[in-house]
Amino acid sequence: MNKIKMKKCLIIILSFLCLSACSQTKSETDKPKHFLSDDALEFDLIDKIKKVDWIVIDSTIAGNDGENYKGYYKGTIDSVKLLYDKKFKLIQSDLVSRSIQTYAEDGNGKIVFKNEKLLLDTFSNIKYEDINNFTYRMLIKNNKLVDSLWIHRIYYNKNGDIKEAQVLDKEFYHRKKMTEKIEFKYKYDEKGNWIERTTISGPENERSVTQIDIRKIEYQ
Repeated sequence: MNKIKMKKCLIIILSFLCLSACSQTKSETDKPKHFLSDDALEFDLIDKIKKVDWIVIDSTIAGNDGENYKGYYKGTIDSVKLLYDKKFKLIQSDLVSRSIQTYAEDGNGKIVFKNEKLLLDTFSNIKYEDINNFTYRMLIKNNKLVDSLWIHRIYYNKNGDIKEAQVLDKEFYHRKKMTEKIEFKYKYDEKGNWIERTTISGPENERSVTQIDIRKIEYQ
C-alpha cells in the first residue's frame, strides 16, 4: 500500500473512532414526564404526591451572607418540606439552610475550619430554582425534552431525567467543544420518582461529587 492510500486509510479510521467516541452518550428518551399539576411539575414530582421531606447537601457553596449566621461557611445542608393538597396544589414549601463547615482566621493568620451545622437561613414559598439550576419546566418545549439549554448539551435517561449535561465553551459553541461534564445518578421508588440524586461535576480528570439530594416521598 502506498503512502497516499495509507494516509487516507488512517484518516478514515481516526474519523470512525472520533464518531464512536462522540456518540457514546445518547438520550434514551425525548418524552417528558407526566405531572398531575403545575405545582408537581415545579418540583419534578409525578403521581399522587402528598408530602416530601428533601435534603440537599451541596459542598460547593461558600459565603458569609446568612441571615442568622454572619461568619464564613463552606458547604450547606438544606432541609426542604413540601406539602400538597388533594388536587396536588402546594400548600407548604419551606427551606431551612445550615452550614457544613465554618471557618475563620486565628490570631496567627491561619484559617481554621470547624464542622458546625449552624443555622444560616429560613425561607418560605420556595421554588425549585432555590434548590437546583435545572428546573424540569425549562427542559420541556413543544411536548419534548430539549437537547440543549444555555451552554449545556443535555442527555436523558429512560425515566426522562437528565443523566448528563456537557458544558460547552461559549467561544467554541458551534464546534461543540466540551469544557466540563455534569453527571446525575439516581435511585427511584416504585412510583417512578427519584429518591436519591448524586451530582458529579468538573473538568475531565478533576470531577467529584458536588451535590447529593435525598427525598422521602409520601403519597395520597
